[in-house]
Amino acid sequence: MPLWSARSCNCMITALSDAGCADLAQSLFEAMPERTTVSWNALIAAFAMAGRAGDARACFDAMAEERNLATWNSLLLGLVQADDRLHDARGIFDRMPRRDVVAYTTVMSGYARAGDLNEAGAVFDSMPERDTVAGTKLMAAYSQNGRVDSAEILFRTMPARDIVSWNTLIGGYGQNARADDARSVFDRMPARSSVSWNAMIAALAQIGRCGEARAVFESMPGRDSLSWNGIISGYSSSSDGRRGAIDALRGMALDGSRPDRVTFLAVLGACTSSGSLGEALEIFGLIRDHGLDPAPEHFSCVVDMLGRSGRLRETQDLIEQMPDLPSQSQWASLLSSCTIHRDVKLGEIAARRVSENASEAGAARISLRNIYAVAATSLQSR
Repeated sequence: MPLWSARSCNCMITALSDAGCADLAQSLFEAMPERTTVSWNALIAAFAMAGRAGDARACFDAMAEERNLATWNSLLLGLVQADDRLHDARGIFDRMPRRDVVAYTTVMSGYARAGDLNEAGAVFDSMPERDTVAGTKLMAAYSQNGRVDSAEILFRTMPARDIVSWNTLIGGYGQNARADDARSVFDRMPARSSVSWNAMIAALAQIGRCGEARAVFESMPGRDSLSWNGIISGYSSSSDGRRGAIDALRGMALDGSRPDRVTFLAVLGACTSSGSLGEALEIFGLIRDHGLDPAPEHFSCVVDMLGRSGRLRETQDLIEQMPDLPSQSQWASLLSSCTIHRDVKLGEIAARRVSENASEAGAARISLRNIYAVAATSLQSR
């Protein structure tokens, strides 16, 4: 490549890395007549982004040019993202001649991802300078692991907070079913984004306080599809939320928001909870009316409801109409319904399809024997 400068090649390696083309990036790197530290860093980053931690480490070890902070950080990221290389990442971190906030945050995030929150907290505490991003990441890790009180303590001691920090604390309280604490934080926020409002709606909705969630929803300055999905999901988890979910779906259309697959799944879930088959079929038909293809989860809701209601042939037809190959779960649902409704012939068909997965064959045979037993008992009692 006599006409290509090292700078041009480095840019191309980075572009290939961003596109997930690590092999092409490596080929270009190997064809370069001259390589710089930036070239090596770009290839290490390409391997790291592709999940090839071993190749990133080999490249690091073979590096002829002087390593800089970006070199170390690229390798550190690749090792942390690998499932079994956290110990190696810590070794690299400890060897680094100089560390910046990126290095500390990367290792801290690795420990948090592995569930070692004590070590994650220790790395955070050892940071010479802590920034809001690192603190917010640790808050999120605490909340996701049920330690929302630790997240709150960290939030209070942070020298600076941004709206992401506030939203993370609200979301953490919501994840841990502490809606009143979430509301206290929400009310104290100096400014709110749509994420703030949606997190507050979700915190209330997921513990069944749909009326309060709706009041927050109605007071929003602007609503998006996430807002509507949050309130609809709240209704779907309530035993009597079917009407609220369907009304919200209609309100969504009037508001100009476009329902997505999540929206329809939540409404179908509300219909399933209340046993409203007719409305579930109507909602299922609306999915395509809105230009969407039903996902397997949508099919599963309707398959379950049709089967439990005894409409077994329609259940079979729906399964066979799925654009993708039906999973064993849909056939297993039909098999269960055949047991309830004593349909031996269709049960045999469903059992054969479930048995195509060897790990499920034993359970299918047991279900089929149950169908035979129930059918025989029924004949004897006549």
